[in-house]
Amino acid sequence: MKKDVTGVAGAARVDQLSMGELTHAERHGKRLDKTSKSRAISKDPPVTTTGLDLNMLYHAHVAGAFIPKCRAREMQVIVQFPKDLVDGEDAALMLRHARAFVEGVFGPDSIFADRVDRDEKSRHVVDLFIAPKYVKTTKHQEKVAVTMSRHQKELARQYNCPPTPVGTGRALQDALFDYLRSQMGLNGVKRGEPKMIPGPDWKLPEQLREEELAHLKAETERARADAKRERAKAIAARAAMEATFDRFEAEHEEAIAAAIAREQAASQKMEEARAIRALADRANEQAREERLQIDRDRQLHIDQLALLQRALDEDSGPDLRLAQHPAGDVGFVMNERKMTSRERLVYGQPWQSMIANIARRFARFLEKARGAAARLLDRELAVERQEAELAEAKAAAARAIASERETQMKEHEAALAVLDEREALVDARRADAERLADEARTLFDQAEALGEAVIEDVANSARWNRALEQIAERPSVITVDAEGKAAFVPAIAEQLGDEFLDTIASMASADAKVPDWAFVALERELEMAEKRHAVLKKADPIMNPAQELVAREARSVMRNVAAVYQRGQGV
Repeated sequence: MKKDVTGVAGAARVDQLSMGELTHAERHGKRLDKTSKSRAISKDPPVTTTGLDLNMLYHAHVAGAFIPKCRAREMQVIVQFPKDLVDGEDAALMLRHARAFVEGVFGPDSIFADRVDRDEKSRHVVDLFIAPKYVKTTKHQEKVAVTMSRHQKELARQYNCPPTPVGTGRALQDALFDYLRSQMGLNGVKRGEPKMIPGPDWKLPEQLREEELAHLKAETERARADAKRERAKAIAARAAMEATFDRFEAEHEEAIAAAIAREQAASQKMEEARAIRALADRANEQAREERLQIDRDRQLHIDQLALLQRALDEDSGPDLRLAQHPAGDVGFVMNERKMTSRERLVYGQPWQSMIANIARRFARFLEKARGAAARLLDRELAVERQEAELAEAKAAAARAIASERETQMKEHEAALAVLDEREALVDARRADAERLADEARTLFDQAEALGEAVIEDVANSARWNRALEQIAERPSVITVDAEGKAAFVPAIAEQLGDEFLDTIASMASADAKVPDWAFVALERELEMAEKRHAVLKKADPIMNPAQELVAREARSVMRNVAAVYQRGQGV
């Protein structure tokens, strides 16, 4: 029996796996076992963000973490989305939301592998493999550890459920329902019904296929019953139409009688008042036109009702359907190619609202009957296909069981050998990881020491840069003796502050740390001062007062140019 939440409820299941079961799950995902091959209906590859090497992904995920000594080392979470509310062909959407849901329950660093199979009949299932972690604190240390139950018990407390397998399972279903409704915005989603009995309630795809076949048969029977009811409704509607036609004829006769009465009254008035004969003649003519129009309308309505009556015949009728009429907004159409010329003329005329309402009701009844017949045919064909598939599946299962019994022992021995090789590979990789960690710590210490030295050099270079800027702003700090040698004026140098004394004024000290660029800039400054002194000394004997003023201005310009040059060179 179909449940009320079928197709609109999601489900989640958590299975704890040993290392052997993880290996089996890896073979299943890579389609290396009999079960996965028998379920495949296409060659479409799975959608995954991590790959299918579960053992390698698991060991990389738990590297460096404390793993309790127990049978289960990891868990498989199976998330099924509502079939009627989520597009089963959008595997990326389902995978993204399944990962977000699981990370919200078990932590952001819990998933080490994911997979959405695309070669099976089921389109709404996402497989996630997790090893949740947490920081375990003791009296002496803190360390990252793997847990199989911590997050599920916390989830049970959040949803007021007991910390038992049944309680954690119910809390997981409640959390999935909340995620589908609030995060994915599925307004029609429902919470799955609680289990009536303890134990697993999931079934193999083969069992589900048999139940689906039984459900299709029941749906077919219900469709047949619906078709019978629709046929009875159509017969009743036809009887109602005939009764309406009789009422219309009676109303038409009354209209004719009224027209005759008006004509007689007009004749009497003409006899009584010959003076208004012209007016009476016009009234008589109008009455005759009304009678003719009534006769035409009556005949049109009779022809239209006859056309509707013939439309009830699905085999030879004009195929009455709900659509836009070419001659007016009456809400139905017919196939003019199945009409006579007279019927096409009647069909193109205006339709009275009462007859149009009858036609629309007929069209709705006919479309329901056509839909029921089409669904009945589709379901019968589906039942036949399902029966053939079930027979083929049973035969294939029998052959697979016979073949699997012969190869089971060999596969088991091969799996054990592969497991031993992988354990040795994991040990070697763990040793490499520890060596790389030691090297990384050494490189980090070296980089930290280098960073401190760079910071000190930058600060020293900044002090020297500011000292050189003071020289550019006060060229008078440099003097030239009688022999043309440049030097600093001690009195002015002391006025420039401690920073100038600690840098340029202390260059002769053995402990002074002078950047190379500062040596070059300072030598350039002294050379420029000596050259200016030499030029001015040669010019002094021959310059007049005006030329001396020009020389002083030239000295000022040369000092400014030197300062700008030093800044442009980054000194």
